[in-house]
Formats: sequence, C-alpha cells, structure tokens
Amino acid sequence: MKGGNYVKVKKVVALIMTLFIMDMAYPTLNVTSEKFTSFASYEYTEGTYDRLTYKNYGDYIEISDCYKSVETIEIPSYINGIPVTSIGENAFYECRDLTSVNIPESVKNIGSFAFTYCKSLKSVNIPDGVTSIEYDTFAFCSSLISIELPESVTFIDDYAFYSCKNLVSLNIPESVTKIGGFAFYKTLWFEEKRKENPFVVINGILIDGEMCSGEILIPDGVKSIGYSAFAGCENLVSVVVPRCVETIEYGAFKACPELESITFLNPECDIFADEYTVSNNFDYFYGTIYGYENSTTQMYAGKYHKNFISLGQAPEEVSTLAGDINGDGKFNVADTVLFQKYLLGISDTEIVNPNNVDLYSDRRLDAFDLCLMKRKLTEDFI
Repeated sequence: MKGGNYVKVKKVVALIMTLFIMDMAYPTLNVTSEKFTSFASYEYTEGTYDRLTYKNYGDYIEISDCYKSVETIEIPSYINGIPVTSIGENAFYECRDLTSVNIPESVKNIGSFAFTYCKSLKSVNIPDGVTSIEYDTFAFCSSLISIELPESVTFIDDYAFYSCKNLVSLNIPESVTKIGGFAFYKTLWFEEKRKENPFVVINGILIDGEMCSGEILIPDGVKSIGYSAFAGCENLVSVVVPRCVETIEYGAFKACPELESITFLNPECDIFADEYTVSNNFDYFYGTIYGYENSTTQMYAGKYHKNFISLGQAPEEVSTLAGDINGDGKFNVADTVLFQKYLLGISDTEIVNPNNVDLYSDRRLDAFDLCLMKRKLTEDFI
C-alpha cells in the first residue's frame, strides 16, 4: 500500500471510531434525535419515545416497534407536536409480556401482525376511526377475552383474530361489510356461533358452513359466501344458492369431496374466478353446476371446464309465495309434483324458488317439506 493511501485509511478509521465513541457518550432517555431515512416514494425520520420506536413522516407518526419486555403501554396522541395516526406492521409482534395497551383516538390505522403472539394481552381498545382490522393483527393473543369494534370498521381481514382461544365476547358492528377467511377460527366466540347454527352468518356474510352435510339450502338474507366458508366439507352433497347471494369468495366450496351439484339462482352472482372456488379435490369438480342461460354461473363453468346444465332464461321477478317452487306466482298441485320429481332425482327438474318450499324451516329440502306442502294444499282446498 502506498504511503498516501495508508494515511487516508487511518484517518477514515479514526473518524468512524470518534463518531462511535460520541454516540456512546451521549445517550438519550425519552425522545431521541431522529435519524433520516429515504426510500424512493417516501421519507421519514426514526426516533424513540419511552419504550416505543416510531417513524416520523412529517405530518403524521407511525409506531413501528417497542421493547419486547414491555408489560403495559400507553401510546401518545402526539410526539413532538405531530399526531400519532398509525400502528405499523409487526409493531408489537411477539411482545409476550404485554398485558394492556391504550390506543389514542388519533390512531386511524393498525397494521398487519401488529399484536400477533402477544400471548398475555388482556385489554386493548380499538379507537373510532379505524376502518379495518388487518391480516393477522391479533392472531394468537390467547389471553384476550373480549373486544369491541367501533362503527368505523368496515373490513376484517384474514386470520385477524385467529386462535385467540379465550375470546368469548366480540362485538361486530353492522358497518362491517367484508370478513376474510378464518378471521375468528379457534376462538370460543366462533365455536359458540357454530353450536347455535351450522351456518355462521355475520351481517349477511356466511363465514362458515363447515358443520353442514347432505343437501343444503343457503339461508335467506345471505349476501355473500365468504372465503373458504365450506372448504373441506366432507359430507356435503348438494347446495342451492338463492338469488339473494351476490358474491362467492375464493375457495367457498373448495375440496368438498362428495359435492355432486351446486345451483346458483342469481344470474349475476359474482363468483370468484378460480378453479378452486367449486371443487372436489382442490381443482377438479366431477359434479354439475346449475345456473341460468348467459349467467355468470355459465361463464364460470365454461372458463374452468366444469359440467354445466342450464336452467333456461332467468325469471325477471321472483315469487316469495310459500310453496311456489316453479315461480309462477301461485301455489298448487304443479308445485307439489315438481318438488316430488326433484326429491326423486329426476334430471332436468327446474326449481326456481327453493326458499319457498323449505316449509319445515330447517334449511333442507326433503320429504318433511313435501308432507307440509300436501297438507297446505289440502287445507287451502277445504
């Protein structure tokens, strides 16, 4: 090495050592001096407050990390006069000793994995203004017993409360219009819902039907069948999806090995475009899909090469008259004959209004309903 270069290297090393010693000599307690960071589309400075690490974006602050040994924490509304509006992804991830956290009203966003594996967390408040509970946000918070969501929340993402095994009380406001897959699986709240009804429906969203078997009719009032709602139902044979259902999410009827037929009565139902949505063994479906001519059902079946049988042209108006299964606005012998053919499995039997014939109100179409139909006809005749 030449002499001049050697001297330059020594000076650089000396400068680095000096800066390191200066940093060690002046520790800070609460709010530290902030470090500037720049990425292509955004810039921020980093700092610490109490036991929290944050990112300062100039007009708002995001909590990004905390001491893993923290037990209780109160997030401030402002740091250095700038509002704290966000809790970032992984901010409190695996803080296993954290028992309670107070989130100020200034916070409008809580990121994915924010409190995942906070196994001692018992108390947390969600401030009004938060619009979504993101992916895995509270997953595996096994000490969490109750939580109340504000009216501002409209979306609960996949696995949001997954395996919060002691969660027994959960208030979901009517403002929630979309719920992701397995959002409440392995919680006491969810298991109790399953015991009450094999169809777990929240705000018109059917989020689970895994306990169903045989021939089923989706309940009135359901607007959406959620992500993997019936996935893996081993004994599910036949499904009728009524006209009220507007959306079928990904994997709704995935890997149902015994599923032989599924009927969609909404000609404009938005069926998630994936071969897994209706399948016996993940991708292939050996059964038959029934739907109206030129419907989204027919397009779905054609796109993924699934067997399709047309129900003809969709009726413009749907009768809600009890017993009117053929949609002619009347209940008579013709409906009883048609339903009997359906129960006997005669092919090309068109059922326009399956909800109208569930007279036994058990969400199944069977001989009990046929008996009640015949009794009703007799009573009307007399």
